[in-house]
Amino acid sequence: MNQIEFYNEQRISPENWQKATDLVHDIDPKDIAHIALTIHHDALIWTGDQPLKKGLIAKGFDNFFDASPYFS
Repeated sequence: MNQIEFYNEQRISPENWQKATDLVHDIDPKDIAHIALTIHHDALIWTGDQPLKKGLIAKGFDNFFDASPYFS
């Protein structure tokens, strides 16, 4: 547990929560917080959830980390 960094979701702006909600609500609402945090930090998300990834890409979101070059 000492290597896990917890993030207070209240630090994510309402605008980023709304962007994430708009992107994810019809794909998988359980992932809204993950996408909000990704948007907040202008980061990449690493996911194997293909329906989520496909749905987000269709909406123009492409902040994904691709680990395949590291595991080939």
